[in-house]
Amino acid sequence: MKSLIILLVLLLLPITNAICDDAVSTRKILTLTEAYQKALDKSESYAASEQGILQAVAIYQETVRSALPSFSYKYSTIWHDPAGIDSSTENPQSEGAFQFKKSGLTLYKEWAAIRAGKSFISQRQYEKERIEQLLLFSVSTAYYGILEAEENLTTTRQLIDLAQKRLDYLAERARVGRSRPTDPLGAQFQLTLLGIQEQEALRLAGTQRDLMGFLMGERTNASLSASARHLQSSQKLEDYIKKTEFRPDIQALRQSVETARGALMITRSKDFPSLDIGVNYYTNRPDFSEAIDWDATLTVQIPLFSWGANRHAIAADKAQVNQREDALSAARRQAELEVRNAYRNLLTARKKFALAESGVSLARQDYDLQSQDEKKGLVTSLELLEAGNRLNQAERTIRDIRLEMRLLALSLELTAGASAKEALK
Repeated sequence: MKSLIILLVLLLLPITNAICDDAVSTRKILTLTEAYQKALDKSESYAASEQGILQAVAIYQETVRSALPSFSYKYSTIWHDPAGIDSSTENPQSEGAFQFKKSGLTLYKEWAAIRAGKSFISQRQYEKERIEQLLLFSVSTAYYGILEAEENLTTTRQLIDLAQKRLDYLAERARVGRSRPTDPLGAQFQLTLLGIQEQEALRLAGTQRDLMGFLMGERTNASLSASARHLQSSQKLEDYIKKTEFRPDIQALRQSVETARGALMITRSKDFPSLDIGVNYYTNRPDFSEAIDWDATLTVQIPLFSWGANRHAIAADKAQVNQREDALSAARRQAELEVRNAYRNLLTARKKFALAESGVSLARQDYDLQSQDEKKGLVTSLELLEAGNRLNQAERTIRDIRLEMRLLALSLELTAGASAKEALK
């Protein structure tokens, strides 16, 4: 008998462990940082930005190496018409040589190309950081949207349960003649309104869950953590505005201006004198030049006239520089406006939260007093229901503002230029 019991325990133990594991997994908390990391791993835009950096680095390396002289081996063979050459001359004639050469050397052009290449790499890196910022804002919006909808759903269902009990109580009182027949109607109406709230909360929760699943690449039903720090920084608005100069999108536009200026410098260099340098070391030569082992050439080219083609190319590049400078100026002004709005929104939310706390306290006192008066017959059940609705609305409002403050605090940091990692600390 004892052996049978032990055998049953051993057989049931894995099943019990699996059930426990499932229970734990359903209670797993998904933090904002974890959700953001999953979205980052799934984001095609982020992956494309990494490829953009690799492309910029490759172009830069190509530019650097193109500025260096080339080294090659050249071998050629020439066949002549036998009737036109001396019979003592070798036919065909072959020539082989190691060649070291550089064409179109101005130094100015090469320096400008390398400088533009570095700026292009920096531009791509800042664009990647901007994608990280925008992705974090999208994830946090969905994250706090889920929290808000699910908290409202939980509270609404609790109120539905209380309203149903209240309805049953009033219906019984009306049945025995201790209450007016209209009293249960008010409770039924409140229950209907709460049902509408429940359906709306379900819709919002499902929508935000779908958005979170889209961003992360997998839909999750994990619980979310409501804990998040509030922005209690004493920094002034001017401090946040100054930080916008370091925003990734501003930095990327600044680097794009430098890239355009580099392209302008390269175009201008076409009007400068250039050098062609070549050195040949021969491995074999025709008979008449067999004694010459090497030679070197130095050619200076001075542009004189090109029908104005380069002048128009310079004008086009100047226009490109001006366009990017205008885009940078517009982005700076836009960033300042966004910071001012984000700062104002957070201050307003804090003031609203203080007022909401006072409102909840007043609504709770009102409901408690109405409950006491209802028991004494001083107020009707409808008046008590209205007091309950006011308390419900006040509690929902303060919860929504609390979550809004967290999202606005994060938004202000990102708008002012904080990186995604800094904003999540």
